[in-house]
Amino acid sequence: MKATQEQLSIVSASKSFDDMTINACAGSGKTSSLKMITQARPEANALLFCFNKSIQQQAQASMPTWCKSSTFHGIAYGQVGKFFNHKLNVPLSPFSICRALRMKPHERNVHLATVAKYTLRRFCQSDDNAILGFHVPNESVMSKEPNDRNSFKEEVVHIARKLWVLAMNPKEKDVGIEHDYYQKAFDLDGARIPGKYDVILVDEAQDMTPVNLSILRKQYGQKILVGDSCQSLYQWKGSIDSLETWDATHRLHLTKSFRFGSVLADCANSVLALLDNPIPKIVGAEWKNSRIEYGAPKERHVVLCRSNSGLLGEAVRAIDLGRTIHVIGSLMDSINLIESAWFLSIGEMGKVKHPTMKLMGTWENVVEMAKEDADMNIAVKRVDEYGSGIPLLCDKLRSAGEVSEEKAEIILSTVHKFKGKQFPIVKLADDYPDLVRWNKKDRRYKPNKAEIFVFYVAVTRAEDVLIGNSTVMNLRTMKELL
Repeated sequence: MKATQEQLSIVSASKSFDDMTINACAGSGKTSSLKMITQARPEANALLFCFNKSIQQQAQASMPTWCKSSTFHGIAYGQVGKFFNHKLNVPLSPFSICRALRMKPHERNVHLATVAKYTLRRFCQSDDNAILGFHVPNESVMSKEPNDRNSFKEEVVHIARKLWVLAMNPKEKDVGIEHDYYQKAFDLDGARIPGKYDVILVDEAQDMTPVNLSILRKQYGQKILVGDSCQSLYQWKGSIDSLETWDATHRLHLTKSFRFGSVLADCANSVLALLDNPIPKIVGAEWKNSRIEYGAPKERHVVLCRSNSGLLGEAVRAIDLGRTIHVIGSLMDSINLIESAWFLSIGEMGKVKHPTMKLMGTWENVVEMAKEDADMNIAVKRVDEYGSGIPLLCDKLRSAGEVSEEKAEIILSTVHKFKGKQFPIVKLADDYPDLVRWNKKDRRYKPNKAEIFVFYVAVTRAEDVLIGNSTVMNLRTMKELL
């Protein structure tokens, strides 16, 4: 593939040895651009941080020999994690936490242990040096009476700190750890990476956790961060768009997409035009005859949903039509979520299995959070829609099962699970929230930035045909409201 002018400019800027960011639109050849950068500098030892293991393996096979590919967890495992390998497969359940901390496993303590586990998970993704009250998940705090919230947080923090000490003791073989634990320990210990690298490249830099950034800041050498700010989907989990925050000398863009043609590029631009800040327009591939259609496709296709509960509804419709399905991720997670939502709504806490619903504590909290959270909103709608028929519906889905991705007529996924993938025909489900909302304080419509990013990722997964939904149809109207 011939390099574009944008790619040539990026290669030239990389030779300055100054830090730089590359904001690359969907399908614009990030990987090939990274390869061009490293090939242009064979004298420079390079380290490429990839988003996950599968991407790292692909990068290692395609990048020059003087560029090492790894994940942040991979580097941390080699320095710290290997000493805790025997603890990675030890279950870290609320009951095992109670047993390790000598807490009686009654309902309140089991709940405290559950919240402490999620508190520790949030601490491990942060760049903080100590476990503090703001690491306690807000959902669990809001489920308590206002006067009890501070004391509840203090109790959870105390348990989480004790759990951290036991987890990071290799001799405590009965207390398991998660992969984020040794990554956090690696950062706290100074994040010393063996070897000397002249340049460090980071892929998917729009979704870095604070601990990833902390590790990166501790390294010497030139930093080149690549990603797409408009695909930043995990800010609600505390991730940071380092393309915006990193102090870089050069800030460059890749705007030419090789994935789809001008029609889908125009659709993506219409979605991003809802944002307040101007974004460089995406240019589609002139040789691609992409198009937007509506209705139910007969050909094999992917259905992209905004939420797990929305995915469940699409799975039911597909099975009722006699189509074979495959779910990217876990169909069981979607089933457990809606089933737990139903049992929580009728007060049967003993049957609530999904961790998110356990943290919510009461159905009233779910209904309140549904005003802001897409998954909770669809879960409430599904409970209202199916009611007492939910257990039977879930049993039907379990018995229907799913086939392999290669054999499925319909592939189902949430947008988050399909990020980084693409498919010839993509259908959008109708569970996406409004991309613009009425702001009571300012008395005007304002863009819903997080949902605009999600919808942008959804429409840019199609290569040839995008089967639109009501949101696609109303993009012009939404722009006029702003």
